[in-house]
Amino acid sequence: MQATKVHATMLILLLALPLPLFHQKRAGMFINGYSGYDANYSTAADVCTSDAALQFIGCHNWISKVPSDYNYRGTVVVIDDGLCVDQWKALENKKLGFAVDVVKYLTPLKNIGTQWVTAFGDYGTDDLSNIDNSLLNCREGEEHGFRVISSLATVLPYVKVIFVNAEMNQWSNDGFVVYKNKFLWEWLKDNVERYDIDVITMSLSYPDSVAGDTSEIDRIISEIYNKGVFMVTSIGNDGIYEGDAFPNRHPYFYAIGSVDHEDRAAYVNEVKICYDGRKWTYCKSTTYRSNGNSWKGHYTGEAPVSTYKSSYGSMTVNHAEAMDFVMPGHGVPLASFVDGKWKYAQGTSFSTPYLAAAALVAIFAYNLGFRANRGYEVDPSPSVIYSLLKDSASSIIGSWHYRYGWGHVTLTDLYDNAYAKGYVAGSQQWWWYRW
Repeated sequence: MQATKVHATMLILLLALPLPLFHQKRAGMFINGYSGYDANYSTAADVCTSDAALQFIGCHNWISKVPSDYNYRGTVVVIDDGLCVDQWKALENKKLGFAVDVVKYLTPLKNIGTQWVTAFGDYGTDDLSNIDNSLLNCREGEEHGFRVISSLATVLPYVKVIFVNAEMNQWSNDGFVVYKNKFLWEWLKDNVERYDIDVITMSLSYPDSVAGDTSEIDRIISEIYNKGVFMVTSIGNDGIYEGDAFPNRHPYFYAIGSVDHEDRAAYVNEVKICYDGRKWTYCKSTTYRSNGNSWKGHYTGEAPVSTYKSSYGSMTVNHAEAMDFVMPGHGVPLASFVDGKWKYAQGTSFSTPYLAAAALVAIFAYNLGFRANRGYEVDPSPSVIYSLLKDSASSIIGSWHYRYGWGHVTLTDLYDNAYAKGYVAGSQQWWWYRW
């Protein structure tokens, strides 16, 4: 769909993956991913350069363009389940071979029944000696947000992050109720310039039966977009239409699905089998990433014997509830804090931060191109970012499709396109000022 979409009717639900090992259904909403088999990586750099999922989007070529000071010209807001103190320390101290800078951690401060925003942290490595888990409202043993950040950091090492602790259970009362807490969204809007917020990524959603009327929140989200922030959310894992939940249904929250990044055999009763389009045969499989097979470049769940199917949105391209892009989400390596290792996972929860990372790559390259012509930097607007992503995307369909959106984004093509676009924009602005 285009950067401005027609707002649509609000209906149903998102992000379910009823599988064992990690994923757990939550009352009233769903998080979007689970983790299973071990991945033989020790650092995010190894994942970026060696793993098939990251090679599929060109991470191995992009890594040489990562700035030495890790200044990507923006901050990413991650809205997910809470971080505990030890997880926060691990994120900033490269415990599992990757690191980010948590510049702020937002969590509710309950006051007379209203959730006010309290913020911890600052730039650089934080001193957490006076902070405990009760202040962070974290849920020990849960790490969906930690894993989401690991996928973001695989593409963007040491990226600056503002982490938002979202409520995962409607009875837990320990995080922001993001579909109705206007104080959270107002804080984000008011701090766009202060923290250079350029991208917001959210890997959970809420059905209409839970979220209800979100018109007030929708208004603030539109104001955040108008301040130059690009926003993405995961479409879901049910293999059905799920474009109408909050925030997917908002015209400026772009929906991300999953694409298979390699051909992979299935396991049926622990026997590896392949499907050649005509019959099932015994075969050799390269990596035991999941129980289901996959077809490279295809919508996740299209191959036979698939344990997981990406959901999709509206069948109309210019529609608020339509799919926008797909990124790898079936057998992708993520860091598990609980297990202390990298593990393969599946879910559009993890496709989404890959796209969020791509958006920041576009912002970074555009700034460099603009500066090369004008001597200073200017961020691209969200509509320009969308256009750059679209122009750098490809799919087996060859055009927009309700299961693929515009396709998957290749980081190196995106970098080159964004740099060129920024350079041209700098030239145009020069002539505008000159004449």
